[in-house]
Amino acid sequence: MEKVYNEKKWRSTDNAVPLYSTIIADRYTMGRKYHIRRERGTPDHLFQITLAGSGIVQTGEEIRESRPGTIWIYSPEVRQDYRTNPKSGKWEFLWMHVHAPARFLPLLDLPILGDGVRAFEATDLPRPEYRRTIALFKDAVISTKRNTPLEIQLAMNLLENALIRIRKHIADKQSGFAEKIGAYISEHISEPLSIPELAEIVHLSPSRFAHLFKDEMGVAPQIYIERQRMEVAKRIMAINGGNVKSAALSAGFPDQRYFAKRFRHFYGITPTTDAAGKRKMPQI
Repeated sequence: MEKVYNEKKWRSTDNAVPLYSTIIADRYTMGRKYHIRRERGTPDHLFQITLAGSGIVQTGEEIRESRPGTIWIYSPEVRQDYRTNPKSGKWEFLWMHVHAPARFLPLLDLPILGDGVRAFEATDLPRPEYRRTIALFKDAVISTKRNTPLEIQLAMNLLENALIRIRKHIADKQSGFAEKIGAYISEHISEPLSIPELAEIVHLSPSRFAHLFKDEMGVAPQIYIERQRMEVAKRIMAINGGNVKSAALSAGFPDQRYFAKRFRHFYGITPTTDAAGKRKMPQI
């Protein structure tokens, strides 16, 4: 059963966390005055999973709500600032302080919100998978309370199982990432294309989008887009007899001089003429 604490005792800026070998955890129901702020964070990973009510988490200058199903992961030595949402008046959540082994680290690669704080909305999971994942977190907390070597090992296995399920869901969701973004860029190649705009299409933060794009495409988004623009310009000039202005505009280069400069960088020749005055077109 969860613990209900006297809210008068819960305004803290204490950095201390009890010494433990691998994992400690509990389930809290906290009142309106609950507020923890650790300027230097803790030397471990801190997990929080909201079960009911809501909390408020501050990351940098941003303040975000922690709703039922929201999972937070604080990296070591990262500022922690969280409290009960005054509008809710109650916050029920699981917490785990974990010395994460190396095999956990790839599983912790959830969308980053800033200042080393990551989050995932477990409600994005299919309903049966959501219930199972939350149950795994709950069972992990229960095992830590028994505090025997085998129960601690079981708690870590349960936590790892939950994280694997989350990462699998994210990987499955992103499997069509390259096709979706590639198609969008091709269809809008003549328009300005920004990372925030592209990130919004796949519902990612700009930083997470840039990281995933490079993993999937092999190059940074800006490089990929410029390569696609050059290929488009090259094809258009081959079709229209070398009209540079038309090709530049169609490929998303409103500045013809800049287009000529980048074209020469890519292909080693200008898009107009060679020294003999003859049109030199790269092969398609």
